[in-house]
Amino acid sequence: MQKSQIKYNFKVLYVEDDELISKATLRFLKRIVKDVLVAHDGLDGLNIFKNENIDLVITDIMMPKMNGLDMLEKIKEINNSIPVIVTTAFDDQEYFLKSIDLNVDKYIIKPTSVKKLDEAIGYIYEQFKLKKENREQQVLLDEYKYAIDTSLIVSKANPKGIITYVNDKFCEISGYDREELIGKPHNIVRHKDMSSDIFKILWETIKSKQIWRGRVTNQKRDGGEYIVETIILPLLDKNKNIKEFISLRQDVTDFVKMGRKLQEEQNKQKEQEKRHFQELNQTKDSFLVVFTHELKTPLNAIINFASFAIRRVAKVDFKAREQVVDMLEVVKENGHDMLDVVNNILDISKLKANKMNFLLSNFDIKDAVDDILKKYSSLVEKESIDLTCDFFHDNVKIKSDKNRVKQLLSNLISNAIKYGNGKINISTKLDKNGLIFTIEDNGNGIKNKTGIFDLFEQEESDDMTRTAKGTGVGLHFVKLLCDGLSIDMVLDDSQKLGGARFTLLFLIEE
Repeated sequence: MQKSQIKYNFKVLYVEDDELISKATLRFLKRIVKDVLVAHDGLDGLNIFKNENIDLVITDIMMPKMNGLDMLEKIKEINNSIPVIVTTAFDDQEYFLKSIDLNVDKYIIKPTSVKKLDEAIGYIYEQFKLKKENREQQVLLDEYKYAIDTSLIVSKANPKGIITYVNDKFCEISGYDREELIGKPHNIVRHKDMSSDIFKILWETIKSKQIWRGRVTNQKRDGGEYIVETIILPLLDKNKNIKEFISLRQDVTDFVKMGRKLQEEQNKQKEQEKRHFQELNQTKDSFLVVFTHELKTPLNAIINFASFAIRRVAKVDFKAREQVVDMLEVVKENGHDMLDVVNNILDISKLKANKMNFLLSNFDIKDAVDDILKKYSSLVEKESIDLTCDFFHDNVKIKSDKNRVKQLLSNLISNAIKYGNGKINISTKLDKNGLIFTIEDNGNGIKNKTGIFDLFEQEESDDMTRTAKGTGVGLHFVKLLCDGLSIDMVLDDSQKLGGARFTLLFLIEE
């Protein structure tokens, strides 16, 4: 029950020579105070104080061996801030004045009122708690200050920007003595390469009572530089006016210089890689040009020889004539295919070097498609291909290079013939953006819809015949032509036939 009434969690020394008063007061004190030590004369009280951590002394004045005031005088020599309550039956002016000299907190005339004693102890206990909290806060602040001072560069300035405080780390990194910095503006460490615009924004920010953050390059006393991540905080008084500014800086010089070095090395590496790829591309393009030019001569000879042989053999009457003609037709057809590949590679080199000239004109795309289909008519008939054309417009002319458009459409139609399964649909229609041309087949489709346009790239397939038919040149050439002629092209799956669908958007004549 008594423990539940304890109000004051500190240690009290109670000194009283009157046994009856001592017992009565002690019973009361033990109900409200956590720890009470008792002495019956001044000398005994002094010895207890020397050996215990006492928080409050309550003492009588008139006692044997050593009176209360003499004891307090000795105690104050040990701890001048110890709180004291004096209880006495003598209302003597001399005792009262000496109590004042000894900084006695409360002076109570006997007989002691329990209420007055409780109030006096309560008052001192509140002061005791505040002092304890202040001590703890001061310890914490000291720890914070130590942590900040050992890791950050700290300075303070008045509202005009004049330095009022710097810590040791500021002096250490700047090379200035504290006396050289106090009373000077912060531009004493300003680096010549720092733009004045940055400091203008900085000053406008902190003057508006906002926190400024940024990276600043400063100059040392010896002319060297150091780089700091900076936070500047305005500190306000109770009227919300700026009292001072505090600046916290982290030295990032080594980090920034290392970053710059790494960036320079990366830039050098990228430049070397760029030169390497340029040289590689030039070598590759040169090889392709030489290679394709060297191929054209024998290919032309093969085609011409096959044409000549076909004409001569057709006049000879023998049983194997038809077989020989068929074989020569195959030679001629493959020669034309190879020549197309060679010409495409040459054109690719021109496109990549931006050396291809386009002859723009207005023409009907239906005429271009008709010309291409005539070229492939015998193949379409031979392979029994179901090829349909749906032109949903009349007399609409597009603006482009007719021969190059025929080249790219020829490549797309040729692909549809090679890779479809016997069914092709070509269609055109108009919309607000221009003329939309679509060619789709019923083949296996194309999975790699992006990579298929790379040079020498072919679609992987279980269909071995498909892989064998392709060269990996045609679609790359088509893509370059579309880019050069500003033709939008989309490759997706055909919802109508199930294979691949190429959609091209052409600009129409204004």
